[in-house]
Amino acid sequence: MKLKSNCVLERCDSTNDYARRLALEGSPHGTWISCKVQSRGKGRSGRSWQSLEGNLFLSILVRMEQSAFANAGSWVPLAAAAGAVRALRALYRGLGIQIKWPNDLWLDDAKLGGILCESVSRTAEACVIVGIGLNYETAPAELATGEFPASYRAVCLKDAVPRVSPGIDLVRDQIIEAILHEMEFLKRSDVQTVREHYLEHALLKEGTQIEWTTRSGTDGQGTVAGLGASGELLVDLPARASLFSEDVRVRVVPKASDGSRL
Repeated sequence: MKLKSNCVLERCDSTNDYARRLALEGSPHGTWISCKVQSRGKGRSGRSWQSLEGNLFLSILVRMEQSAFANAGSWVPLAAAAGAVRALRALYRGLGIQIKWPNDLWLDDAKLGGILCESVSRTAEACVIVGIGLNYETAPAELATGEFPASYRAVCLKDAVPRVSPGIDLVRDQIIEAILHEMEFLKRSDVQTVREHYLEHALLKEGTQIEWTTRSGTDGQGTVAGLGASGELLVDLPARASLFSEDVRVRVVPKASDGSRL
């Protein structure tokens, strides 16, 4: 039986898992699937994602030639974040939605959403599933244990704009369109345009003081110096170093009451 696509399901295990089955079935670039409730939502590094009803759960198939993927594939998660934020800022004018490296959606020092990209093997072209979880109607009371300090919180769009808010169907449609638009640049190996779109709304601007923890438990602190050729975060310690998203959890160093960094 052929799987449904380009529609909103009442329920599924995970839209990324469903999209993987669509990819292996041969569904084309741009195919998407969304659902109202996920039973096994997931985030980066195998963490669970709280899939509260009323929020947006969406996965999009991105296909490109192997040569283009070799040049620009590492930028897919950042391009997805850039597209999602550009769509949301166009819909919610005045909201300062930003991207927390590498691809979290951030609003008022709180997590608004996240993006999980997963490669699909056994396909002739390069194929990546871009999964988006967005707190549209409700925000989890607690963020995933170990991913953020206890002081971090989540926020939803309904709280940010309680009276006049675009419907979730319009939000979904605009995010899909904007993400696929960004992917067209990568399909032409145009990383520079994606970089510019990403940095325009990046939370971690050059000069931002950050701290991080590696998977092995090692802590570090430094100053953001930009993005590397593969989308890695460049930091000065003062020596230049590179941070990769699969290895670290990054936090902005909080400010004291006098404005200095703690």
